[in-house]
Amino acid sequence: ATSNICTAQALLANISAMYAVYHGPQGLEDMARKIHNSTLLLAKGLSESGNVIENPMFFDTLKISPRLDMGEIKIRAQEVHINLRYFPDGCVGVSLDETVCQKDVKDLLWVFQCPKTIQQVAEGVASPMYPEGSILSSNEFQRTSPYMTHPVFNTHHSETDMVRYMKRLENKDVSLVHSMIPLGSCTMKLNSTTEMMPCSFPGFTNLHPFA
Repeated sequence: ATSNICTAQALLANISAMYAVYHGPQGLEDMARKIHNSTLLLAKGLSESGNVIENPMFFDTLKISPRLDMGEIKIRAQEVHINLRYFPDGCVGVSLDETVCQKDVKDLLWVFQCPKTIQQVAEGVASPMYPEGSILSSNEFQRTSPYMTHPVFNTHHSETDMVRYMKRLENKDVSLVHSMIPLGSCTMKLNSTTEMMPCSFPGFTNLHPFA
């Protein structure tokens, strides 16, 4: 289904749309806050233990100048099965996403040999909504206008509701159970005649089935 750029990008667009429909504006905001706050917590723990955060403005990604040798960091990261980005200048990159959990942050602090536990680092956070150092604490980055206000983004938030909604969309489209459709049009239109000519060569058409 990803045989050409048209189909491939359409699939990505549909996945993104359905992700937004399922989670809705509040769900996406909750995930964003979780990711950003986890990154803030990690940055705080790393900087307090002697590491330098090279990018003071961040959302989910840190570029760290570590106090440990990069070789030692690689060994420790492999022990806890964590992939990191290693820059040629000696810095280490870390990116978090919506799957991040408390154990992941704890493991990352251990990789960089931070003496404080995640609980000790969290004790110094005054406001979990707009923590110190967060881009959200700046008016420049805060969104105040409403978004995703259409009912479709605020209705289908359970698995059963989502499946029923997709089924209703499917029923609006033409398919082989309703009519004949030009199967293969997306792919075949990109195959030139010269590329398809070899398909008629005897070496292909008369090939022995056991060859």
